Amino acid sequence: TGKKKRGKKQQHPNIEAYTELIDGYGKAKMLDRALDAFKLMRQRGVNPNAYSYTAGVRPTVVTYNSFISAMLGNAPPPVSTADVELGPENFISDEHTLYNERIVDSLRLLSRMTKSDVRPNALTVSTIVDGLGKCFPPRIEQAKWIVAKLDQDGKVSCQDKRVGTALIHACGDNGDFQGSLEAFSSIAEPDTIALNAFLDACCKCDEVKTALKTFDQTISGAGKKKSKALRPDVISYTILISALFKMGTSPASDRAHVLYEEMKSLWGIKPDIALVDIVLSSMVGGGSLGLDDKDIRFTREVLRDAEGLNWAPGQLDARMKEVRFLLFGRTSEVWKNNEAAFGLEPSQEAVDPLFERKGWNKVDSGFRLWGGGLDKRFGKKKQTKSEEEEVAVVDEFLESHGWNDVDSGFRLF
Repeated sequence: TGKKKRGKKQQHPNIEAYTELIDGYGKAKMLDRALDAFKLMRQRGVNPNAYSYTAGVRPTVVTYNSFISAMLGNAPPPVSTADVELGPENFISDEHTLYNERIVDSLRLLSRMTKSDVRPNALTVSTIVDGLGKCFPPRIEQAKWIVAKLDQDGKVSCQDKRVGTALIHACGDNGDFQGSLEAFSSIAEPDTIALNAFLDACCKCDEVKTALKTFDQTISGAGKKKSKALRPDVISYTILISALFKMGTSPASDRAHVLYEEMKSLWGIKPDIALVDIVLSSMVGGGSLGLDDKDIRFTREVLRDAEGLNWAPGQLDARMKEVRFLLFGRTSEVWKNNEAAFGLEPSQEAVDPLFERKGWNKVDSGFRLWGGGLDKRFGKKKQTKSEEEEVAVVDEFLESHGWNDVDSGFRLF
């Protein structure tokens, strides 16, 4: 007794064990290990793509979501417009190729779910929609079709804020403003996260006016779908203020100032480090911003607010020094280019008429470039004969060259 029987088939872990393992790897962002566990699961017959399992346990929506999240969790970096212009051989990496394969696998899992009695939920759809927006090339139309199809079949509503937010991000990140607008409009009661997603999409698609209008309507209650609990946060204001400063115009800068004050006074929201950095970068970054009195006062206010934030040692001091240095440098350049505006341009007419009429601006100070000094006209004691001869020699030399009549340009007043 107590001895193991030889030849007996060893039982493999069931679906719940694999689910917990893959879910743990996914949360720890250990995607490679999650995929290894996924492959091992398939090799051992415990496969979410099959209808039966050795353990006799059918997969649940949690199981599918764990696999899909593990496969699509770490997307490759987005491809820029400049990279696209260089040609696909310059930007399509192994990461993009692998991610595209994972997109295909996740869509197969979704297909299995819809054909079985496992009902996908908002997390399932939002994860896949997010992935379709991050693969290359992006598959936005397919993402829209999936959302519409699942809504039509009554499986997952397109009015769900998680699904709508994911679609807003996918469309906005890829320049589809209309798609973002439709997704936001479909949400029954948008929350702050959905609002921020739409504001960000608007700004990325150069629809800043729409973002400002939507923001004003939503938080003021004028919007038809405003949630009672909806409040803006620092991210909401950061998105808008950043977009306004990027416009680089004085009216846009003024609106950013107003939003910043509204954020603090109306909602009691304090700026964070990200917002402070955006403001300071805009004020010292060149262009027309940061030079007039209101911009300088605004910058000082932001720096005062920054003192209450949790900076790493030396971070705030470094930013203050940079602001002082750059603002001084920029202001100096403006002085050079427009001296009259700063009262630095020399003017020949800026002579006091009284002093000019009395001849006081031409008073001889008695000073000589070399030697001479004050003479008897200014109360100096009588010079010795040798001193007089020395002065005479010096003065005659300077006088012969006209150097004692040089106008220094100096005026008493």
